[in-house]
Amino acid sequence: MLDPRSAVRIVTQLTAFRSPKLSHLSVEATDALFPSVPPPSGATGGATAGDADAAGDDSALPAREPPSNQRVHDQFVLSRLEAFIEGAAFSQPVATFAAEHAHKFRPITAEEEQPLHYQELYLAYEAVLEGALETFLADHRLTVATLLECVRRAHERSEPLRCVDMLLASAEYGAFVELMLDYKFDMH
Repeated sequence: MLDPRSAVRIVTQLTAFRSPKLSHLSVEATDALFPSVPPPSGATGGATAGDADAAGDDSALPAREPPSNQRVHDQFVLSRLEAFIEGAAFSQPVATFAAEHAHKFRPITAEEEQPLHYQELYLAYEAVLEGALETFLADHRLTVATLLECVRRAHERSEPLRCVDMLLASAEYGAFVELMLDYKFDMH
């Protein structure tokens, strides 16, 4: 069985998910698949099947096959992962880590070597990300294997995987150093 803490590393090793062609699978896009579920209060979006029916214009909607249960499940899981990554349960531990360690960073030139303590802090930062991801998995009663299968199937269907892009951006060393420097200069 895979250790949940390794999920971020596993996702970063899946080079197929580093494609710039991957775009956004928002919570709103997933909620649009469930017209019987009311959207969150204040949510707005494009026309729905109900809007076209009310207007009496069925020809405006393309004929679509209903999504499979597996596809609906995958999209649900991935949209919840995206919402989690955008929420406080993910961003607060990252902000706390940055507040504690940003003062240890300074801008360096391309000719300079990265200080060794940057790598040590990066490993600690990865542990923070993995802990947050473990929280998501536990809260949704998912395993790493289940999450990776959802990601794999969505990728095979050429569905956008913004949540994976967000995790990759959060887990890459260069993005980490940039985050620490941004946080340091925002504090002053």
